[in-house]
Amino acid sequence: MRDKNNFKRKLPHRSTYHTVNHYDQKRHSSSKKSRDEHFDPFIFSPEMMDFDQLTPTQKIIFLLGLGIAIASCIPNQNIRIVDTKQALLPESHNRFFAPQSFNSTTVVPTPPSSQALPSVPLVAKDLSSNLQLQMGIQLRDCQSKSNGVSAGKICLIQGKKHNLKAWGNVDGAEDRYSNILLGMHNLYFIKENIGISIPNIKLIYEKNGKYVSSVGQKVRAEKYLASEFVEDFNNFKDLSRNYTRTVIKANHFRKSTAPYLELEENIRENIIEQIGEEGLAKLAVAGTFIQDLVMNNGNWGIANNTLVVVDADHSPQSLEEYLAEATKMPRNINLGFSIQTLEHMATIYKEMQQKLPIRFHPKVDFNVEDYQFLVDQYLISTNQALEKLKATYPDLPSDKPSKLVNKALSDAFRNQFLEYILNSSPQVKA
Repeated sequence: MRDKNNFKRKLPHRSTYHTVNHYDQKRHSSSKKSRDEHFDPFIFSPEMMDFDQLTPTQKIIFLLGLGIAIASCIPNQNIRIVDTKQALLPESHNRFFAPQSFNSTTVVPTPPSSQALPSVPLVAKDLSSNLQLQMGIQLRDCQSKSNGVSAGKICLIQGKKHNLKAWGNVDGAEDRYSNILLGMHNLYFIKENIGISIPNIKLIYEKNGKYVSSVGQKVRAEKYLASEFVEDFNNFKDLSRNYTRTVIKANHFRKSTAPYLELEENIRENIIEQIGEEGLAKLAVAGTFIQDLVMNNGNWGIANNTLVVVDADHSPQSLEEYLAEATKMPRNINLGFSIQTLEHMATIYKEMQQKLPIRFHPKVDFNVEDYQFLVDQYLISTNQALEKLKATYPDLPSDKPSKLVNKALSDAFRNQFLEYILNSSPQVKA
């Protein structure tokens, strides 16, 4: 049995154990004692009291503590033992649990190896807060709009030029408001789901506001969509004109006429130099959802080597119309595609599959099922066009623009459209 002195004396702190409490092999060696030798009673308390001498309350406390100690010694199949030197964290580190003891080992719960991480559900981005009408906006230095047919004006708001579209207190205000909602939704959609830059936009209120129409009449309008002018922005229409003039001037000095193909290639080369093949792919993907981008060359352009869309208030109204309009995009976009363009398009469609359409207003929001259907169909068509091009024209450089690429993509979109029409048509019974 242990010496009583071992229980009376308080153990030294573990940091001084090796210097103060030297190991005594003789004292800890087993002694040979006869069975009839008298042993001192085992002491259960620091007051040198035997168990029988404890009060009932002390006995209960001791038995509870003993039960807990025994239970802690039972092995658990759901835990693993890690060496303290590797498991202890710095005191400043935030823990989910506190250190249990200063023993040589620490128990760490082990999660079942077969347990799979829960999948993160897709969440639609809610942008409905942007529908709030901002009051008390000060408009300064307003001018009539010289370009475009939209009713409104151009004003300074906090020193920055804004294009204002009227939609309140004018003829056909409800139709104008629906058009404003669609335009805002489409801009937010291509920003969040495709990754294209757009101007800062907001709905504002001007008390007793008016604008001058194209025929010189003053029209009352208190509600506007304000779109901030993008610094250093040049729309595609102006860029094409400038690039064309450059080629024509160069050929004029050479006393030759620039062929149309050379003009197209020069325009594309300058565009790709600024936004890259990925930028062109984003524009093409957006063109399969929004008609404005292939119908109006003034609605998109470049600012500081970045693709920017400034207006997008026209888009199809049904799945059939979406698929039909997509077939026109490759030839109406006025830029030659390459195999790399289509590869970037496929990547963008795959990224769109991992997103939900934005939430903005019930009148213009995408139905989730329709959105997912269109993205899937567009991705299938793009991959089919890529497979056909690589099989038919294996020597075609991937970075070389070609009308063959545009035609292959248009044909693939058309095949998907025809398949949809055939599958959605009612079956005629014999």
